[in-house]
Amino acid sequence: MKKVFFITLSILFLYSCDRNQDTDVLPEATQSGKNTGGALFDGKVWVAKVESSSAIQGGNNTYLQSDPITGREIMTITLRNYQNPSSHAIEMDINSMQAITTGTYPLNGIYENHAVIKNGGNGYYTDGSNNTGSITLTKFDRSKKIISGTFQFKAKNSAGNIITVTEGRFDRRF
Repeated sequence: MKKVFFITLSILFLYSCDRNQDTDVLPEATQSGKNTGGALFDGKVWVAKVESSSAIQGGNNTYLQSDPITGREIMTITLRNYQNPSSHAIEMDINSMQAITTGTYPLNGIYENHAVIKNGGNGYYTDGSNNTGSITLTKFDRSKKIISGTFQFKAKNSAGNIITVTEGRFDRRF
């Protein structure tokens, strides 16, 4: 009887573990709006943790908007770890004169498509020179409000330090 109890307890414990909480592994590259994201920062794993929908507008700070002055469509994708505010946060913007759709968008400057890494008071930016990269949208579903894709870039701060971001992925609702 003790064996059955121990085995049952062990199985329940294993089922209660959520492998997505593992911060040493990048999340899977999915396309179903799981609100996941992560990347390698100079080769080290960084995983985003999403706030509950009551914490901030939209639940994850990823949104689509239109600029009434320029007519541009702007998609902002924000990945951060709300459990560790001193951890990095990534914000990527796609600015397009046409409707945003799947495809690859170069990160080519601060006022165009760009990425920003925020880390406390330090900001790292793609600046269009040697600090560039790309975002590839593999899914952009306006009706279901799902955006998924991959990214990679180099970003520099005001002191000239560079962070290389590789194997980035996100699967977000907006």
